[in-house]
Amino acid sequence: LYIATEDLRASGPVAVFAFGLTLGNEFSLWKTVRLSAWQMGGEMRRFHREIVFFFRAFFFVGLGVLISPAFFSDLPLVETALLFVVALVVARLAAVLLVSLGSKELTQSRPLMLLMLPRGLAAAVLATLPVVTVLPGTSQFLAFAFVTILATNVIAAFAPLAVRRKEEAGKDEQPKATASAP
Repeated sequence: LYIATEDLRASGPVAVFAFGLTLGNEFSLWKTVRLSAWQMGGEMRRFHREIVFFFRAFFFVGLGVLISPAFFSDLPLVETALLFVVALVVARLAAVLLVSLGSKELTQSRPLMLLMLPRGLAAAVLATLPVVTVLPGTSQFLAFAFVTILATNVIAAFAPLAVRRKEEAGKDEQPKATASAP
């Protein structure tokens, strides 16, 4: 689909995105048209998961090949990329606070919603597009994407431990406070 769309001088990424959006919402679309929904069988779903895994693995291996270890020696570039990650975390925090206003259930889920910030395949793909088309000034996009993907995934991997410790500490303090009250 990507290649065919690009050959027609249209946007391949947008066509693939629209196709994926359509497939992902197949039940809603069939319901809207008031037809019985076609369902993907178990074998087809397993095949789909395997293909998706293959492409993700292939792409991340390719991204790893493109990133040079010398990149990490360029301290200003790494610092700028980490500032970008901090900006992402602050923006995510603001969005979580805004969305959870007025909802007790969402307010309790704020830490989990905040942790859902890892970047991955989409960020990597979008970072490679300007580089592949040789747009001037885009040579560092892959480096920024790599740091963003790495940092947000590290945060998402270790932050739940901090949240769990905080929750356990809150539970430990709660019984002491109620036990001392007459």
